[in-house]
Amino acid sequence: MSIELISTLTPSGSTARLTFSTIPQTFDDLMVIGSCKALTASWDPGNGANYTIINNNNASGDYDITNFYNSGTTSQYSNVSDYYIDTYIVPGNLNSDDGGGAFWMYYAGYTNTTKINFQGLGGVVSNGTNASSECRYIIGQSDEVGPITQLDFNAQANFNTDGKISLYGITNA
Repeated sequence: MSIELISTLTPSGSTARLTFSTIPQTFDDLMVIGSCKALTASWDPGNGANYTIINNNNASGDYDITNFYNSGTTSQYSNVSDYYIDTYIVPGNLNSDDGGGAFWMYYAGYTNTTKINFQGLGGVVSNGTNASSECRYIIGQSDEVGPITQLDFNAQANFNTDGKISLYGITNA
């Protein structure tokens, strides 16, 4: 197995969407690792504006997802069919003393011309006073068929400039 860095995105601070638009079709799987903060002190990690989409496809019901979620006070499990992959793209905010959090997404067999399987994990500190911490593990499948040629990461608020999202290609041989 080998892992190769394809590209790293660094937010400019004036955008709420980061896009990998040139994804080579030479690997077996893709992995994304990120650590970002919001440019604002007020945001909601559970807001539907924090999401990932594949190939700019965000039609209703395109993603079948199983969520495992814990906020420290509430745990839940759900199956949903939605227009995005609910991920914690902004794992911490500008005022957090903890330096934010991290997330990863894994896309198995991304060059296949069948449905795309994915899984991810993200953790957040919801505000600068650390009033609530949240964690989400997701697994699912996209109705969008491969290959993946574009990945979009959208946040409720603009990204702070100290974050990074990196895309890696994985060869399983």
